[in-house]
Amino acid sequence: MSKVVVIELDGDLLQQGFRVSLEIKEEGRIDSLCRRKGKLPPDPKLSDRLEYHWQEIYRNLAASYRIKNKQIISKSFLQSLVEKCHQSSVNLKNELNNWLKSEEFREIDVCIREQLKLDEDVRFLIHTDDQELQKLPWQEWDIFTSYSRAEIGWALPNYQLPRSIKNHNLKVRVLVILGNRQGIDIETDKLLLQSLPNVDLLFLDEPHRREINDELWEKNWDIIFFAGHSRTKSETGTIDINPHDSLSIDELCYGLKKAIEKGLKLAIFNSCDGLGLARSLYNLNIPQTIVMRELVPDQVAHEFLKSFLKKFAQGKSLYIAVREAREQLQGLEDKFPCATWLPVIFQNPAVIPPTWHDLIGIKRQTPQVSQIKFLHLLLTSFVFTGLVMGVRSLGILQPLELKAYDHFLQMRPDKEPDPRLVIVKVTEADIQEFAQDPISDRLILKALENINQHQPIAIGLDILRNIPLNPGNQELNSYLQENPNIVTICKFGHPQAKTKNDLGLKPPPGSPQTSRSFNNINKDPDNIVRRQLIYATPTELSYCQAKYSFSSQLAFRFLNSKGISPESVIFNRLHELTNKTGFYQQIDDKGYQILLNYRSSIKVAAEISLSQIINNDFEPQLLENKIVLIGYTTESTKPDVFLTPYTNHPQQKKMFGVEIHAQMTSQLISIGLKETQQLAFLPWWGDGIWILLVSFSAWIPILYLKSSLYQTVVFAINIIVLYYACFLYLITAPLIPAILVVALLRIFAPSLLIRSETEE
Repeated sequence: MSKVVVIELDGDLLQQGFRVSLEIKEEGRIDSLCRRKGKLPPDPKLSDRLEYHWQEIYRNLAASYRIKNKQIISKSFLQSLVEKCHQSSVNLKNELNNWLKSEEFREIDVCIREQLKLDEDVRFLIHTDDQELQKLPWQEWDIFTSYSRAEIGWALPNYQLPRSIKNHNLKVRVLVILGNRQGIDIETDKLLLQSLPNVDLLFLDEPHRREINDELWEKNWDIIFFAGHSRTKSETGTIDINPHDSLSIDELCYGLKKAIEKGLKLAIFNSCDGLGLARSLYNLNIPQTIVMRELVPDQVAHEFLKSFLKKFAQGKSLYIAVREAREQLQGLEDKFPCATWLPVIFQNPAVIPPTWHDLIGIKRQTPQVSQIKFLHLLLTSFVFTGLVMGVRSLGILQPLELKAYDHFLQMRPDKEPDPRLVIVKVTEADIQEFAQDPISDRLILKALENINQHQPIAIGLDILRNIPLNPGNQELNSYLQENPNIVTICKFGHPQAKTKNDLGLKPPPGSPQTSRSFNNINKDPDNIVRRQLIYATPTELSYCQAKYSFSSQLAFRFLNSKGISPESVIFNRLHELTNKTGFYQQIDDKGYQILLNYRSSIKVAAEISLSQIINNDFEPQLLENKIVLIGYTTESTKPDVFLTPYTNHPQQKKMFGVEIHAQMTSQLISIGLKETQQLAFLPWWGDGIWILLVSFSAWIPILYLKSSLYQTVVFAINIIVLYYACFLYLITAPLIPAILVVALLRIFAPSLLIRSETEE
């Protein structure tokens, strides 16, 4: 990628100073990366220094090289002129940089340095009609020391896109005008041009005006080259076409306009004092002109032409070829000071400078994924994906991923309460009404009898009865023994129990073994319930020897009533959750567990109070053929309360244990009846492939969009699409790792791509 830095300067150096406008954009694009306004103050001292250097110092030295052989000039005098010119150039350079460090210009300088990268091609284009500014050696601005692939071109304030046709020549067609050669060596330029590859040259040796005019009208030219004498006087540039005749650009304007219409792209005037010529050609809308801004010694002119043509023909950009050829002249500055200041580009801003390949009809390649770029793409995506997957495996991303999962659950609409379930709540009002806390075995027995007479499929007693709570304990145990449809609970203790208190809590002694279940609920490290235990193997010493969870026992009874085998549900329809699966990297994965897919954040089933059951204050059909769960919903003593993914939900701050078990029971029944799909993770390699594919999609804006702003917009769209894809189709997908990979690519991929382009 390359950039264009446009600096517009309006004013004068002596009195007003300059109003400055800056615009930075990517080559070939109209959107701006940066715009700034600023000022440069008047600087009469710089103006005087400029006039003194070129007119008094440089011209005296340059004129000495053109003294005829018969005249004598001492070497010591010549050396003194060289040293004086060198010192003057140092002073002018320092004055220029001091001026450009003005406070009013600082914001523009900072903006340029922030937007440009050290290794990218940059065209500086200075718009001004002030001739003093055009004579200043802007190449010595210290910004060009840092940006070695930047070069300056000049433009006047007014311009328009030239109307021209596209030449389809197999060679670069060059019209070579060899003008008045008195006192200069033109043959060297001729030989240099003849050495170029893929050129069709026509030499006009000291021609007359009509010959030049005819060639401009009759044929298509890509480049016009002039070698000979030229000068600028009163803003008008003229060339000596032979020993007797001189021409201004205006005297060839119609022919030059026709040549531009027929595809002329570049004019090179390897002659003295060419700024006037460049301005005149610019007004004809010629795309590019290269001139020498002052008197130019033969050796300097030849060396620049040789180096520039070689680099340009090798495929380097016009601006880079000029900069490198210009800087190569530094080797001559012990004899010819300021040689590197002489070559100047004038540029029509509406035109992108051509390459040598453009001139011979080879189309400029559109952005494409070359083999090197593709390998960088592939390797970088694999590296970033592997890095993120490695970080994920350490559990570092687990808190963020859990929050993202909770967010998606909260965004889902609630389902209707499950019509197959009823929750009997033991409320604060019930405790006060019956004046029992905990409630007695007799009261529980009464509730079970009143429920059972309405023929529910199963009753789940989510109330511990590990010790007698008389009156009524013996009667309750007998009733439990006679009614195996009542599921009771016990609780696992600590797996590495050291005391009896760590061995768990026993089930009611009258409950049959097949009706016993554990009601342990697994919590994540942040104490939120997101997982559901199906079955587990108790330790030998545990007081609770049940193998199936409370919700499993209830759901399996319902499925059995529908002729569905619980074993087929477990082994054929459930996907076991283990450690190092999905976003779970650091959890206790003992037992067979799955993700808990909450049915509702507010109400999972119909609800009725214990007092209503005791007093038979309900419709009989409410309990018929249902799963009935009985449990506490109080917070006064030993509250059975849990945090859920909906804890931040405005209407649901917590859930009671009996409600959690109802959620779990509802999920198992729905999976068994094939009413819903279980929430499950991709295998670890599936997550890796998914993240890798996301990383590939993130490369698209980097490869095909040059604008950093557009890249950022597309990256944002990429993340939004990723978010909604997860929300709509797969809320367990690795969203956070994918976003992290996309962010890494956004930060590092552009520089990696530039490196791959450099390798190409």
